[in-house]
Amino acid sequence: MSKKLYIEVPLELTKDLDKSIRMSGPYGHINFYTPGSFENLLKTCGFKVESLMVFPHDIEYEQYLSGKAKGWLKYQIRQNFLKLAPKTAARNMVYMAGALCSA
Repeated sequence: MSKKLYIEVPLELTKDLDKSIRMSGPYGHINFYTPGSFENLLKTCGFKVESLMVFPHDIEYEQYLSGKAKGWLKYQIRQNFLKLAPKTAARNMVYMAGALCSA
C-alpha cells in the first residue's frame, strides 16, 4: 500500500460554468471544483494534503484543441494570468489542480 497519493482534477467551477458543463459532458465530468473545494474534498475524505498546485493544461493539449498558433497563445495567457493573479485566474479560466496527499 502506498503512503502517498497524487490526485489531479480539472478546475472548471468558473464564471463560465455553463460552458464547462456543455464541454465536459462527453468526458464524464460530474463535479466542478475550485482549488478550495478540491482541497476540502480531500480533507473530508481523510487525506492530509501535503501540497496542492494549480497549473494550466500543457501546451500540447491547448494546441490539440485550438491549433498550433492559437493553442500557444492560450497557453501563454493562462500561464501568465496564473502567475500574476492566481485567485482571479482560477475563478475565470479552466486550470488543473494536483494534490500530493498522505493518509
